[in-house]
Amino acid sequence: MTTEIRRNSWSRFCRTFSENNQYRHTSVVLAESSRKRVPVAECIPFVGLALEKKGRFIDGFKLYAFSRDQETHAEPIVTIKQPSQVLLERDRQGRDTRLHIKAKDGTEAVVELLGRRDDENSSHFAQEIAYALFEQRGYDHGRHLDDWYEAEQRLTRLRERFTI
Repeated sequence: MTTEIRRNSWSRFCRTFSENNQYRHTSVVLAESSRKRVPVAECIPFVGLALEKKGRFIDGFKLYAFSRDQETHAEPIVTIKQPSQVLLERDRQGRDTRLHIKAKDGTEAVVELLGRRDDENSSHFAQEIAYALFEQRGYDHGRHLDDWYEAEQRLTRLRERFTI
């Protein structure tokens, strides 16, 4: 089933879509106006979808994936400028399967959602962040619980950035 997301709902849609699909593996393809399809990313961990605004006007959508960047832990994978249409496909169980974001110039981002949301992925990312903190401290042992707590706090802030 395919649903068109109305423009006046895009902001709320970004939060809901991010919350429902965070940490799912995602593949992204760009289809240019010439219909040439260019793979952008394969099997990356999805973190969030965000609107870019210029004043009150929507300038674009950004799709973020998990990264090991010590400050943000998310990096933009693709940006669609001047969006004109957003379509969401769901399977029979109501799970999101594919997102289409079309731009005025004919460019389209197709975001394929692979597998299901797995909160264990969150633990895996917390583990990666905690280890990066351990590395930053020069492999100084004895503070693993502090590192784990800090990693979970960072993931919570990251989740809130896209879902609140």
